[in-house]
Amino acid sequence: MNETDLLNCVRKNLEMGIDGIKTVRGYAKSERFADALDSQLKEYEELYNDADRILGKYGGKTENVPAAAKVFAEISGTMKSMMGGADEKIAEEMVRGNTTGSAKLTRQYREYDGDKSDVRELVEKVIDIEEKHSREMKKFL
Repeated sequence: MNETDLLNCVRKNLEMGIDGIKTVRGYAKSERFADALDSQLKEYEELYNDADRILGKYGGKTENVPAAAKVFAEISGTMKSMMGGADEKIAEEMVRGNTTGSAKLTRQYREYDGDKSDVRELVEKVIDIEEKHSREMKKFL
């Protein structure tokens, strides 16, 4: 896997996190939980911008998450949020998304055969953030 491929994997991972938080944010019941979501959203957006910047540096073309996957995630997130106990349900889905994102990105990172330190640092940072976000969301279960 080259830099462009890996950076697009990072972008898609972050894009799903951004879209997921935006989908469920309005259903948060407690201010503490809403603040946690807002903080995570800010981190995802900053990392997404970093990924775009680095991708541009290497002349890569951006790829986004397919629209069908976004629609499915939005419907799923909305339905689960509406089923009572919104903070707990949202937190559970966020943990699931963080875990899936971290595992997938870790697997893709192992396939990276490049030596660009900025790419490696970004991927490692995103994996760490996913794991940190999972720990934070578990506090709301």
